[in-house]
Amino acid sequence: MNLLASKPKDVFEEFDLSEKAVDQAVNEYPKTTDTELDIHQQNVVDHMAASIVDIRNETLAHLNELDSYRTNIENDIDGFSLNQFIDIAKIKINRAKAEWNEILEKAKQEEHAALRNYKYFLYKNKLKREASYPDSKVLHWAFIILAVLFESIVNSFFFAGASDIGLLGGFFQALFISISNVGSALLIGIYVLPYKNHVDTKKVSRAKLATTLYLIFIFLFNLGASHYRTLLEEDPLSAKLNTIPHMINDPLGINFEAWNLLIIGMLFVFVAIIKGYKSDDIYPGFGEVDRTFKSSINHHGKRIQAMKTINQIIDDCAAQAKSYVQASRNKIKSYRDSIFQSEETVSDFTKKITSAENKCNNLLWEYRNANVRIRSTKPPEYFSQKYTFSKFSLKLDLSKENVTLNKIESRFSELANTSEQTLANSLGKFNEDALKDITKLFEKIK
Repeated sequence: MNLLASKPKDVFEEFDLSEKAVDQAVNEYPKTTDTELDIHQQNVVDHMAASIVDIRNETLAHLNELDSYRTNIENDIDGFSLNQFIDIAKIKINRAKAEWNEILEKAKQEEHAALRNYKYFLYKNKLKREASYPDSKVLHWAFIILAVLFESIVNSFFFAGASDIGLLGGFFQALFISISNVGSALLIGIYVLPYKNHVDTKKVSRAKLATTLYLIFIFLFNLGASHYRTLLEEDPLSAKLNTIPHMINDPLGINFEAWNLLIIGMLFVFVAIIKGYKSDDIYPGFGEVDRTFKSSINHHGKRIQAMKTINQIIDDCAAQAKSYVQASRNKIKSYRDSIFQSEETVSDFTKKITSAENKCNNLLWEYRNANVRIRSTKPPEYFSQKYTFSKFSLKLDLSKENVTLNKIESRFSELANTSEQTLANSLGKFNEDALKDITKLFEKIK
């Protein structure tokens, strides 16, 4: 039975103290001269003491845990250092530099090679200017597609009247002519006409000859389409067979709609040739060489990526160090809190002893009062005295812990400031060295 947790009345009845007190009084026990508790009182005291001993052992165990906890914190603070984060950062940065070295070395070689090719191209082709070409290929080709559609739609009206299926049939006939006009003109403008600017005079002559022949051919093609359009109205069934003979016998014998068809077709041919011609630099191959060179210059972005990787490593190590410093501060706070917990633990145990003494003395008073009412002799002198459990009390001296707390707070403040400055200097040096190493791979190209 837990006497500390039980009510005095329940304990009194459990031990049957009332009957035992009367039995003792009938026999005039305890004797007036007795100085020690009789067996029944001693039994109450022993049971109460046993409960106190259990609580005392639990209290001492908790105090030992708190003491060990403080010792561990003291050792942690004594061993506080941020050097491990410097070592970790150094290892990770060296690993990152090794991984990026091959990438950056390749980028450097590509950049040098592209510059050499670029300069050689300028020298070989006697160019003293920068390349010029559209920034957006999408807009350029979108215009070509719209031109094909626009010419097809316009021309479809010229063929619609002479087509068995009306406007749709006219559109498909016009689409064939538009694709032939614009497609062939683009090919000439992109791959042939730029060679008129070439340093090699033979290539210039061939380009001019090819362009002239093409213009003659495309004119005849559109003229033939115009004659076909004219014959569709006169004799639709034999228009295809009679187109070429009709064009040979009477080259200009076409009607008004056919003349419009011819003019529009040639107009779009010239527009397509110009758009193809200006789709890249007007000197053949210069645009591609220039783009390759500029693309190699963009390898500088790899340097930025490499530095971002290293900066991220540094930031991560700095953040981990910051967390470690904060964790140490929290430990010092926990040290201070544990001192308060020790004081609270002893204070709580003292309250329990006081409560135990009160319960014990209440039980003894009930027992003695019952005994005195029956007996005829004077009770022992100790009947008027209270029993105390002071021998179980705990005395706690935390002056040493408070001194230690002040010491580790002062030491940590000094170590933290020094270590944080050392860490910042080291990480900054790592960053500076990494930047120098990477920059060496991309020294200014002359």
